[in-house]
Amino acid sequence: MKTVLYFYDNTFAMVRRSLSGILPEAKNLRWHVEPIDLTGRTHMLGRLLRFWNPDGIIVHGALARHAVFRSDIFGSIPVVWCDADSSRLRSPHSGVLHDSRETARKMARELIGLGFDSYAYVGWFERRDWSVEREAVFREETALAGKMFGAFNPWNRGRCANIVDYLEKLETFLLRLPRPCGVLAANDATAVYVLRIAEKSGIVVPDEMAVAGIDDDDLVCENSVPTLTSIAPDFARSGKLAVGLLARRLSSPHICHEIVSYGSTDVVRRQSTRRFAQKDIRVIKAVEYIRLNACKGVGVADVVREMGVNPRTAEIRFKEIAGHSMRDEILTVRIARAKEMLANPRNSVDAVALACGYSDARTLRHVFRKHCGISLRSCRR
Repeated sequence: MKTVLYFYDNTFAMVRRSLSGILPEAKNLRWHVEPIDLTGRTHMLGRLLRFWNPDGIIVHGALARHAVFRSDIFGSIPVVWCDADSSRLRSPHSGVLHDSRETARKMARELIGLGFDSYAYVGWFERRDWSVEREAVFREETALAGKMFGAFNPWNRGRCANIVDYLEKLETFLLRLPRPCGVLAANDATAVYVLRIAEKSGIVVPDEMAVAGIDDDDLVCENSVPTLTSIAPDFARSGKLAVGLLARRLSSPHICHEIVSYGSTDVVRRQSTRRFAQKDIRVIKAVEYIRLNACKGVGVADVVREMGVNPRTAEIRFKEIAGHSMRDEILTVRIARAKEMLANPRNSVDAVALACGYSDARTLRHVFRKHCGISLRSCRR
């Protein structure tokens, strides 16, 4: 059994998602993968390598900022990087890389679909390849749609001395934006800064400013106020690709520099972009209730009870404001979940059906074909 080390230096959702792709693939190859958190322990890298004597190594890209990883410390051990910033590594390397442009394009089109005249991008507080690419795509998409565009990139206005300096400059930028506007943040953490500044400044989200992030970290997105619309790079696929790339390097040592890319999952719409022509707090709460509970088996009657009005009034009011019925909203959430799960071939159809709120696979097959026009098998392919 080969031993492979997976080095990382944080506990963000992306690392766990990467492992969800790495571990099953490694198991199929009869590899033992040892995840090692190097937070505050990069000085122990040499000792760890001597202790484990690994056959191969996968390294999370965030570690590229540490000087020790730019040395020859790995020697002849095959190494694959996951989402390493090329400007940090400097030298050629093998790895998997998220297609930031494709992900940004999906989110840009989602925001432009809201119909605003003005849009803005808020960059990460330090210059990063992925943040620069996301801004470039958002700028392209807004230009094609004939919309106004602005960008906040602190590195273009002199380096921010600290996080407070960054937030103060960001507040000034947001207050100067024409409203209503749509804001795409470099990632979820940045989007939360935008939401907090909007609340502090009396900017109403999403009516005056719709906000979206990238990463779809549930812990962040579900606990922000309002909840945050986001899109997730397909980190599970990145882990799977990393194992495949490392396997090729182990079998063919002459393959030294190969980069493979991966995309994203679908946009997860939450309160930060859910705008309605009319305001009705009961309908807004009902939409959020459906998003959180549709796959738990709730039905129209449960949503009506949540709204606290009689069924006929609830149905009429919901359709007037949302533009479709409660049943359609429930179905949309379930189908989106089914598509997400079908992308993983290890999820059986029975498991997908139960996870989407259906009692059996037969019902899911019927509903899915009627709604999507294709079978579950075709969708999975």
